[in-house]
Amino acid sequence: MAAADGSLAEAGAPAAANRVRSADDIAASLAAMKGIAGVAGVLLVKGDRMGLAGRLGELVANRDPELTVKVTRDRRSGPAR
Repeated sequence: MAAADGSLAEAGAPAAANRVRSADDIAASLAAMKGIAGVAGVLLVKGDRMGLAGRLGELVANRDPELTVKVTRDRRSGPAR
């Protein structure tokens, strides 16, 4: 999520994701999030489907093969998927 305010993006991203139980929910979630003042863009991915509304910054692929060893994880949260 891209928003005019970082707090809005921080709160809006999980709100958008929580509305998506299946890929069929993507469009409705995008519409709901775009209706919030200050939200510039939203990208949602569920399985092999994705939806985009509004404007986001440039998206780039992370090609670092060592990414998983560089990310700190809480041991109680389980293995990375």
